[in-house]
Amino acid sequence: MGVNVKGFMLQPVGPEALGWFKEPIASMDDFRKYRFRTPPGIPGQTYKDIGVASVAMGGGDILPALEKGTIDAAEWCCPKPDSVFGFQKVLKHYYLQGLHQVVVNADLYINGDVYDGLTDLEKKALEVAANASLSKAMSYRIYENGKALKDLTENHGVILHDIQNSGASGFARKVFTYGAHSFPAISGAVRGGADGASFDRSLWLHEGHRGRGVRGSVSPRARLEQIHVKCSAHFRVRVATEDGSDSTERQLRRLIETFGRERIVWGSDYPFVTMEDGGYAGAVGLLESQLAADPELIDMIRGENFMRLFPGAVEA
Repeated sequence: MGVNVKGFMLQPVGPEALGWFKEPIASMDDFRKYRFRTPPGIPGQTYKDIGVASVAMGGGDILPALEKGTIDAAEWCCPKPDSVFGFQKVLKHYYLQGLHQVVVNADLYINGDVYDGLTDLEKKALEVAANASLSKAMSYRIYENGKALKDLTENHGVILHDIQNSGASGFARKVFTYGAHSFPAISGAVRGGADGASFDRSLWLHEGHRGRGVRGSVSPRARLEQIHVKCSAHFRVRVATEDGSDSTERQLRRLIETFGRERIVWGSDYPFVTMEDGGYAGAVGLLESQLAADPELIDMIRGENFMRLFPGAVEA
């Protein structure tokens, strides 16, 4: 961004929920019935664009507004903070997997010149402290959110719902439109059927985990031209073949046939590859050996396709 700062992530807060409602949401028409407290800015405008009466207000005003009927539904954060606010006293249907805002991060930013003037020891102290804060915050959220969900469902009659089964896919599609310019597209929305989404950035499918095949759940997504595939370290998903040959080339060729030569980009799974099969160099060598007959394709996968998608991302 051209800003002279050094940043550290300290405390992620989330994952955020979609919100609290009086009744289950079976369709977008149900969603549009509510006067819904949302964050201001892009999330609130996105709701308004799909016909939801979005209302922005401060945290301290939400519960009184619900009790008075000024609003009918609301979101704030995640299970632990939401239960402290007392949403369960008024509303009983709690939808998880927020689409408008996955997580909020508390960060530390230091003037770049000031940071450069620190000693190596002082820089390392900042790094260690930030990583400790990050680890502690993530552990705290996982533990406390789990306890809160258990309490909400067992002691307060709260019913949990999955957003993918809520009929709110219209919102997911709108998220893609704004998300292309504002925040990452959400792969779960594609799995939920947002085929008509309009977004101009890539959605990266991490192709390489054991048990995930090219045919089946992945190949229908090839219809979306915006989707590109990060070709992962395929030695991790090698399978035995009857003739004893390596299955890697076959997997790569299926990806290429499904998505096309210009929609495959390289990813090594570093640093995990350092633990097996020759580390990073071994992963790169595997790609080159399996596609040795097509050096032009190797160059496309290893860099040219990425640079075409994000010109200027890597300066010479």
